[in-house]
Amino acid sequence: MTKSNLILIGSGGHACSCIDVIESHSQFKIEGLVGMNDELNFKKNGYSLIGTDIDLPVILAGGVGNVTHLEEGLNDKRVDAVATANLFNFVGDGLKKARESLISNDLDLPLWDVCFLEAHLSQTNQTQID
Repeated sequence: MTKSNLILIGSGGHACSCIDVIESHSQFKIEGLVGMNDELNFKKNGYSLIGTDIDLPVILAGGVGNVTHLEEGLNDKRVDAVATANLFNFVGDGLKKARESLISNDLDLPLWDVCFLEAHLSQTNQTQID
């Protein structure tokens, strides 16, 4: 059986516990760990640190109260992506309005076929009701 490659994010005590469990199941091959900058060139439990938290993309998730918060996150050069949850996805047409506002403020977002999306969501909601 081919083992799937795995990179552990973090290199503290919890990572050491995870390594013990992962090794005991022989299902994954640990390629290395991502740790803090001052840990580079060290090994933890025999595994090299192959990157730092600075190498990881920054995704803002949670805490979005309105479209302005999304816009601030998307305009911050340190941020790679933003994520939304209930506020926009499950409350009326909040997501549609937020996207329209962001696009009208010249944020480079992929364009959606909104009619197709609305038809799909309507169909999905009707199936859940039935």
